[in-house]
Amino acid sequence: MAQLTMYGKSIMQRLRTGRIGCVFMWIGFGFLSGCGNTTDFLHEPPASYRVPIADQIQGVWARDGDDNGERVRVTGLADGTVRLDFFSVRPTAEPMPSEPLMVHALRFDGKEWLSVDLRKLSRLQGQEYSGHAPYKLLQYALENPDRLCGIEPGARLFADAITAGDLEGTVDTSFKPWLRVTVTSAGHDWVNWWTALPASKKVFAPSVFCFQRMN
Repeated sequence: MAQLTMYGKSIMQRLRTGRIGCVFMWIGFGFLSGCGNTTDFLHEPPASYRVPIADQIQGVWARDGDDNGERVRVTGLADGTVRLDFFSVRPTAEPMPSEPLMVHALRFDGKEWLSVDLRKLSRLQGQEYSGHAPYKLLQYALENPDRLCGIEPGARLFADAITAGDLEGTVDTSFKPWLRVTVTSAGHDWVNWWTALPASKKVFAPSVFCFQRMN
């Protein structure tokens, strides 16, 4: 699996964490990016893009860097669904979800993606989702056999496409200096738009999440 890069550099960068109020929840563990630009999608890519997750991704993973004892077990299902079970190997003040999170593994533009339904993630966090565009899309890849990283497409890129009329959606600048972008185009439309972009135009957010293999 190809190594993710941004501006010619490795995806391996410093993790940023926060709490639910900062909008973009990383997959499980209550991982969140710091407050910043973010893109939500009303429609996820069509089911025809779903693929079984690679065997190399399955197993138990821990947060990269400062290990707080939290773990996620990744199990791929044949229909492209990925089951994420969360647990802790040490006492923790943060309760772990008792139910798994189900996400979708996708492949388009020659890359591997995860589609995360924020309604499901909010329920695991004991909260009610109040947004209108419930999907997050994350591109992921193995940096090496024991390091898994993911990154979010750049919000400014989608904001500019909406402003230009290439995509449907809204751009909310009331959280200055941050952008809150909502893409309402049909899933196949925005995927086709993304795929048609030159590689040099495919910009990603500056923050990443990474995991280290535990088994």
